[in-house]
Amino acid sequence: MSTDVQRAIGAALEEIGAVHQAGGPGTWRVEVPCVARRSVTVGMAARERTLALQAFLMRAPDRRRALVHERLLRKQMDADATGPWRFAIDEHGDVYVLASLPLAGLDTAVLDGVLGTLSGLVDAVFPGLMNTGFVVPTGPGGAPTA
Repeated sequence: MSTDVQRAIGAALEEIGAVHQAGGPGTWRVEVPCVARRSVTVGMAARERTLALQAFLMRAPDRRRALVHERLLRKQMDADATGPWRFAIDEHGDVYVLASLPLAGLDTAVLDGVLGTLSGLVDAVFPGLMNTGFVVPTGPGGAPTA
């Protein structure tokens, strides 16, 4: 991966106003704002031909794990809603969203669109997943407590 690619990705993040931090060569951590979680952190790594993106969504559910996974798989079938993002779980059952983009043709508009899609996706799925997979304390009128 060339330094030109690194510079181009860094410049694109600056141009879209993304809060980000460069890591090692070809890696970044980007804060993507969303309503449901306030923000989600995306790890980005430029590889030889692709940009790999990974964001933590939620810890392993305490209850109804199979239903949570079913909801994620059903949502993943809607390519219009998920775009390049795919749900994954790790060995602990924690939920992530992953994407891989070709470096060829990657520009500011594409990167902005992918991060925007993630924000919308998190807002669409996170509250329902939390209510399904965890006991969420509620206050008067059923509103979640802070």
